[in-house]
Amino acid sequence: AERMSMEIPRGYWQLVFEHYVRSQSSDGTWRYGVAPGPPAVGGNYGQYPPAGMTTAGLANLLVAWENVHARDFVQCGRNPDLPQITKAAQWIGDNLGRNHNGYHYYLYALERCSLATGLKYLGGKDWYKEPATRLLNTQRADGSWARVGFGDSSDTIATAFALIFLARGRNPVMINRLQYPGDWNNRPAALSALTRWVGRTFESEINWQIVDLSTAVADWHDAPILLITGHKAPTFTNEQIDKLRRFVQQGGLIFTVAECRGQGMAFDIAWRGKPGFPGIYQKLFPDYELRALPPDSPIFKGHFNLRRRIPMWGLSNGVRLLAVHTTDDVTLPWQTNATSTGLDYFEMAVNLSMLVNDKALGRPRGTSPWPDEPTGQPAATVPVARVKYNGNWNPEPLAWQRFDLLMQRHWKTKVTATAVTADKLNANATPVAAMTGTNELKLTDEEKKGIKAYVEGGGTLVVDAAG
Repeated sequence: AERMSMEIPRGYWQLVFEHYVRSQSSDGTWRYGVAPGPPAVGGNYGQYPPAGMTTAGLANLLVAWENVHARDFVQCGRNPDLPQITKAAQWIGDNLGRNHNGYHYYLYALERCSLATGLKYLGGKDWYKEPATRLLNTQRADGSWARVGFGDSSDTIATAFALIFLARGRNPVMINRLQYPGDWNNRPAALSALTRWVGRTFESEINWQIVDLSTAVADWHDAPILLITGHKAPTFTNEQIDKLRRFVQQGGLIFTVAECRGQGMAFDIAWRGKPGFPGIYQKLFPDYELRALPPDSPIFKGHFNLRRRIPMWGLSNGVRLLAVHTTDDVTLPWQTNATSTGLDYFEMAVNLSMLVNDKALGRPRGTSPWPDEPTGQPAATVPVARVKYNGNWNPEPLAWQRFDLLMQRHWKTKVTATAVTADKLNANATPVAAMTGTNELKLTDEEKKGIKAYVEGGGTLVVDAAG
């Protein structure tokens, strides 16, 4: 009712919130029976832990919590972390692989809960990957799933719940939000409101999720956009900087938002830097610089033609945008669901998503542009020389590594790419050489001689204008 703009008294949300806080057991679960007053006393649920009730309890607690504190999260610096949410999520993750009573019914509740929280990981586990793998391994020959416990009622109902879980869990993920040590979550409902608006506008189911710095970069590729927000200066280790860089080089884009306008100056300086102080972007990509996006940028005039001029900067390798930065508090209208007065901010997010997704809003969860590591030994190896020169000769540093993985996967052929200067080209050692770039090409006489000698010696030179 609240999402359909019905006015719900704040006191109601407070009552619901207090009920779920009071009725949570010490292990983080919710149970079938609740006695008056703390601590909660669970009902008789037999040999099975109360997984269905716990996932439902967490979803309800989250909805009530967001509405109770909706006004607080307009400001920065409010701590949105709630121990009850953390404890419940940890329990669910710890018990993800158990054979819960009414297993398929429980998966339906798990999917709703996880999409509501935006969490990709519960207790450090991917809530979708493990159960989806189990479902694929337990589907019967006729396409159905067998009921597990009385909670599933029948095979037909169990199959319906399994299909809902598999399908909705793979809905496209528009944006990932990075959880890092700092004030990463000032506006906890921002992406939930944004994706709801996008879903209504385009009549499709669109998800968002939270990813963690401690996880592998491969797990971040459910969405090509990694949103990093805050108003304080974040601190990243060199290892974390390398992770962010690798995500971008594997095809992703970083979107940084300095929240709370003037209060966000420290966050802004941390990323953009200032004279004598290199910012995070300079550490990530020292060869490129942030520049103000031109008025005709697809982010301003893509699917939607924005009326508001949002201050935004972009960092490009000449082929594509690697990062976008703004000092406008774009998460505030998302958090407050200001779809009328702040419509431009919602439309800007769509433009950005369509730019990096080739005019789509996202790709299904679990798909990635980065190939898996090949299995088995290659049947052949092909050496390739990459020509280095004074210019942007290597705009996509991992492109040939990706090509090698694809060649091994599909043709069992390994491609070894070695960077050499033009005067070191050798047609006998590397019969194929590749040369790419984005800017005006100015070769020295020695480089021209090297290339000519290579081609006349039997080598094949492949030249492409990147992007």
